[in-house]
Amino acid sequence: MDTSFIEGNGRTARAASYYLLSVSTRRSFRRKRIVPERIKEDRDGYENALETADKAWDNGQLDFTQMEEYLLACSLQQLNDDGI
Repeated sequence: MDTSFIEGNGRTARAASYYLLSVSTRRSFRRKRIVPERIKEDRDGYENALETADKAWDNGQLDFTQMEEYLLACSLQQLNDDGI
């Protein structure tokens, strides 16, 4: 089975990622600002990470390092915030 997001969109990918984070940590994030909200608040960081990955791809490389770091930071902020 092909599990890639061929012709998918960012919202679908982010929703799936959020679901996996919630299930894997077995935590409820109802009162907290969730990762998609954090991405919306820091759109520049997200777009910069996408551009970096695109440039690497144009050079024949797969490099998601910046995106991984960006999403990790958003996830850790969500896990550590106090719900405010």
